[in-house]
Formats: sequence, structure tokens, C-alpha cells
Amino acid sequence: MTARQCLGWIVFGATTVLLSAADGIAHPAKTFTGWECVIDVKEALGSEFQAPLPEVVRTTRTDKLCTGGPSGNIMITCKAQIPGWAGGNRTFTSVPCQISRTQCGQSGFVLANNTSLKIKSSGEATLDCKRVGAG
Repeated sequence: MTARQCLGWIVFGATTVLLSAADGIAHPAKTFTGWECVIDVKEALGSEFQAPLPEVVRTTRTDKLCTGGPSGNIMITCKAQIPGWAGGNRTFTSVPCQISRTQCGQSGFVLANNTSLKIKSSGEATLDCKRVGAG
């Protein structure tokens, strides 16, 4: 797997309705939780990465929102514990994040265009990725 490749394995889902700014018409939006997300710690930290940190962490503490309408916006959040973290509270922006579009009714993967990885001093990490616009 490549950098923070967040795979769309559905555990359960729900449907809500959101207003799509693209055409002003309400479209069904889908939310999913519990799919597997892989966070590439080594790539996210770059030159700051050092052992004994794991190169990747996997989690199913995840949320995905696929907005309705032609915009194709997708937002995901992955939460995981990074064992051995001693770097204090840190935020990394513009980290690579690849999102599966399968749950959103589209094929393939898309790169997020707005990302952040926040790590608390306790090692609790939150990866937020957003793909705004069709892609």
C-alpha cells in the first residue's frame, strides 16, 4: 500500500441529505464508518521520522462522507494510536492521502487536496483528508 491509502471496506453506512452548492438541489449524501485506513507515519513525518516509531499504523476508527451531487466531494477522518510517540503535540499539513471512491459510487482512487495529520503528545493521531471537487 502507498501513503495513507484509505481503503473503502464498508462495515455499515447511513444516508443523510445535504445541499449541494453546485446546483442548489438536495442530493443524498452517504456516510460510512469502520473501514480500514492505513496511515503512513514514515512518509508523513519525513525527515523527522525515527525508530522506534512504526512505519505505518492501521485503524478502523474511521469516518467517510461522500457528498451528493456532481461535486464529488469526499471527506475522511482516521484516528489511530502511534506507539512510541514522544514528539509532543504536532500538526503536519499537506500530507499525501489517497482515498478510495468506491463507497461513493465511483471507481478508483483520488488524491485529497486538503490534508492534516494531528498527533497529540499521548500519540493519538487524527488524519483528516478532503477531496473537494470532482476528480
